[in-house]
Amino acid sequence: GGDIVMRVTAKIIKNAAVVIAVYNNRKLEKRIEKYGALYVERAHFAEIQAIGGAIQNMVLQTNELGLGCVWLDAVTFFSAEINNILNQEHELVAFLAIGYPSTLPNRSKRQDGNVIKRFI
Repeated sequence: GGDIVMRVTAKIIKNAAVVIAVYNNRKLEKRIEKYGALYVERAHFAEIQAIGGAIQNMVLQTNELGLGCVWLDAVTFFSAEINNILNQEHELVAFLAIGYPSTLPNRSKRQDGNVIKRFI
């Protein structure tokens, strides 16, 4: 299982035109430390949520530009090795592999924008 994931991840990285390493510098956590462990934990959660939102926006923008983009989180299993190679001390969150797709996916059928859905 995990071996296949790592091989596929490595292939994606190798074939990408650009790879962006996304890090959390934990600045918010450091400013909150004086308030205790619970606040640090919540600050870390907020940082990861914000980073996830930023990654999502980058993925959407690359798609808008006609590029392909893959959000890779399996790289975090090797964060120590990657940090050593990239000379980083921060928390590795993900890689974004960006390039020109070899095939364009078929766009799924969209519903009328006036239809209201309820999610629970």
